[in-house]
Amino acid sequence: MEKSIELTNRRKEVREMKEFVIFGGDLFGQKTQDLIDHKDLLEECGFFVPGGWVIAVEVFGRWMEVNGFDETTEEQEVKESSPTEEITTINKQLLETLEPENYLFRSSALGEHGGTGVYHSEPIAIRKNTDLADIWEAERAVYASCFSDLARVYRKKRSTTDFGMAILIQQALNQKDFWYKAYTSRYGQPAIKSVNINDGGIVDSYNLEILNKMDSLKQRAGRDFYLELIDGDNTLICVQCAPYFDPILTPIESMSSASELVAQGTDILGEHGRFEAKYLVLTELKQWFRSGIHLLRKFNRCFTDYIVVIPPGVTTDLLDKDKRLQWEDLSNATGVIQPVRSISDLDAKNLAFLYQFREISTEEYTCLSRDFSFMNLAGGHIEDLLRCLGIHFIGGEVKTEIIRDLSSANQYGEGLTFWEIPTEIVIDRISGEGRLYLCGQPQPLSRLSPLELEQYSFYLRGLAKQEKGSSEVANAFYRVHYFVGEIADSGDGQLEDLLETLETSKTSKDQMITDLEIFLASGKILRQEVGQYLCELLEKVRSL
Repeated sequence: MEKSIELTNRRKEVREMKEFVIFGGDLFGQKTQDLIDHKDLLEECGFFVPGGWVIAVEVFGRWMEVNGFDETTEEQEVKESSPTEEITTINKQLLETLEPENYLFRSSALGEHGGTGVYHSEPIAIRKNTDLADIWEAERAVYASCFSDLARVYRKKRSTTDFGMAILIQQALNQKDFWYKAYTSRYGQPAIKSVNINDGGIVDSYNLEILNKMDSLKQRAGRDFYLELIDGDNTLICVQCAPYFDPILTPIESMSSASELVAQGTDILGEHGRFEAKYLVLTELKQWFRSGIHLLRKFNRCFTDYIVVIPPGVTTDLLDKDKRLQWEDLSNATGVIQPVRSISDLDAKNLAFLYQFREISTEEYTCLSRDFSFMNLAGGHIEDLLRCLGIHFIGGEVKTEIIRDLSSANQYGEGLTFWEIPTEIVIDRISGEGRLYLCGQPQPLSRLSPLELEQYSFYLRGLAKQEKGSSEVANAFYRVHYFVGEIADSGDGQLEDLLETLETSKTSKDQMITDLEIFLASGKILRQEVGQYLCELLEKVRSL
């Protein structure tokens, strides 16, 4: 504690930098650093960059030290934490400085160029009765997002060791219906996307004012940039910027003649290239809103390297928040495929919305394709989610009849079928097309799925009920039933984290070894792979 107080006393300085007031250090997180570094350049090109107050990354580090936190700390524990003396001192200065307005406490993490949606920003209304506890509650919400499961998945997928959070405090801006994501060049062409504030959907935009200013930015800087913009009162306000590298695209090698094309379309998201997967998943529309998302989330906990075909309309409809796909549903996926619908399927209300969204008139639509795949709408509603997770998307024609006819199908609850089959998704940015290929034959599942384990655990329970004459055998069967059931619930078909599972089932290691030996000796095993699994389970428990 003495060391932390000493560090705090050495870091009380407050500095100003290009209308940004800095508290407590020299590391500002990438979001804030980019705005500071490029503020002058952006304003020369006609964009306005608002200033703000910055609580440096070093403050976050000293707060972690005082609380005994590290990268493995649970998010809930952070949400219950207290501020350090240093943070309280900073917050007193903020309360004296901030005018009664609405503000946004923005996350500014190390190593996060541009907005990803991974880390949280917290709105707060400063009023006469706002106190230090209110300020800390907003800051703590930002800090906690650094410890979320999504943040851990994001850092793992990018193999980054950067861990640290600054907070950028800015006055909240009045926004219209849309804000913009703009690239000076993306896959060789300038690109602007409109983002609906209420829905989060993303579609291509044709805003000439932004295009001209982005061209000026590229000419002055001699490099590409990514910007996030709000259309203020006669002012384009830049709230996020990042230098952007537009990769040189090379032709993709042709697939072998043995591969079978099962999906293709021009509504694509993801990087240029070919990407392999091990499993193919098919979901059915009639079950989607009742159990489909729940099943997909459970499947995602159990399997990796899969491509999922979701029902048409799941992303293109403007769904309620509680029905949207979340990161927990897809974090282990390689790709998402969706059959598209034609404009003729839309009602007048949705059509009017789309015309406004893309900022072109109804008349101009007559010269455009009448297909969603051209309009890039299906993937647009989950673009941020997929980009954050590094998942590829194709919206287009899907030959679901070929997929349904594949042999060795595995049912995962009602409405979700999957196959263990080598597949490959191709995102071709040169042709502007995506394709999905089957690259082999389906194989019998090489491991027990958690659903099979769950079903088998109830078979064990039934056996236990039959062993009325021997309480020792019956109790052993019951304990194995609960143990296998806990493994299934954790989504762990690979026998990982068994110590934690044993603790959950309230059984000692020695007791479980004895119970498994009793069951295996009973000979009451329905399938060879179940016996093999339980033998492996016994050896794993012995080795703990």
